[in-house]
Amino acid sequence: MDDSLDSGHFVEYDWLETLNGKIGVFAVIVAIIFVVIIILTFIVRIFQFPQFRQQFINYFIDDNTRSVPTRILKIITFLLLTFGFVAVTSYNVRKMIFYPPKLSMTLEENKSFPSMLFCLNTQNPDAKLEIVIAKYYVSFDTYVRKNNSAPFINLIKSRVFTTISGEHGDCEFFNGTLFPSFLKQEVNAAGVFVLVFKSSDVIFFMGDTNNDIDWSRSIPQGNKFSYVDVLTLKNMSMLQYTETRTKVLNGTTYRSFQMAFKGHVDSTVKDENLVGIILSSPTHIMTQVLKPSLTLFELFSNIGGYISIWGVFVFLFGRGKMDPFGFVSRFIFIEHDRAKLLKELGKIKDDRSVKLNISKKEENFNEFSNLNNQTELKNLLAKYYIYMDFYEHAVKTLDV
Repeated sequence: MDDSLDSGHFVEYDWLETLNGKIGVFAVIVAIIFVVIIILTFIVRIFQFPQFRQQFINYFIDDNTRSVPTRILKIITFLLLTFGFVAVTSYNVRKMIFYPPKLSMTLEENKSFPSMLFCLNTQNPDAKLEIVIAKYYVSFDTYVRKNNSAPFINLIKSRVFTTISGEHGDCEFFNGTLFPSFLKQEVNAAGVFVLVFKSSDVIFFMGDTNNDIDWSRSIPQGNKFSYVDVLTLKNMSMLQYTETRTKVLNGTTYRSFQMAFKGHVDSTVKDENLVGIILSSPTHIMTQVLKPSLTLFELFSNIGGYISIWGVFVFLFGRGKMDPFGFVSRFIFIEHDRAKLLKELGKIKDDRSVKLNISKKEENFNEFSNLNNQTELKNLLAKYYIYMDFYEHAVKTLDV
């Protein structure tokens, strides 16, 4: 995906982050395998045993315990809820793929130095920029007082500047990423740079050191998250920069800089051929953290929230009859569960002590007093309360 300044996309999505890392990817793979197995098993068993196809038809059409208007409304409600489930799932998946990421802000201490490029603002290819003074003060207070035994770090002696040849000729480059490695002590990045060059006109660039920035161009620039600011230096100027960091979905952190001109300052250097800056660094950095618009866990949560709406279906049309035999018994381990059921029925038949445990109080209920035999009780339970299809299939048929 194009991540240039002219790109219409906000950022390249990192799917490992969107799917909640390796655990999420594993969960997706397991879920896909599980769903495929269930669907294939269902299709095979439906073609293998026609009586299973009739179960779905009976639930909506041939249910003689409900009136025709109730059955029609039940079908319409079921279709509406199913359409809503597909719509919610599709919307959340589309949001996960195409929507821009969410943005959060954090405030961090400034512990990283900027990279700076200084070039002569001239068309003379033989001209060379010369650094006269290059100092770093650990704080603005130290720079103002200048009474510390070690008030500054001499950047020229530390050899942190390198020469880069580009469209502006030979330029001096300060690599902020490598600067701490040249020092023996730990230095706070919220300090002050004092730089003086032997020239009357210098172009000053500030940015990050990453692969997206080509410092040899006439105007170095990175992507939309690596903004390089530029100023033309005149006399002795006081500047202050601000930095914004952006952590994108793939974990990469980009740095963007903006400089503010605070005015000219008096200098002991009166040579008109000299130009310099006093650059103040911020103490804290604002970091923008991009997160996926919707993660896998949030997707499951949204779908689960919608499924809870199906309680309305139960509220409108009541619960179905109790079914102790699930998908596994019906479509997978049919022979095994059939054999187990017949075995248990045999135990009940042989056990004379197994009787209906009905209290005297319950015997007074009209619904039981009108049932004079077990056949009526069985028919009543089968019609309204208990699914008997697996029982009938297991006991009366052998084609399993």
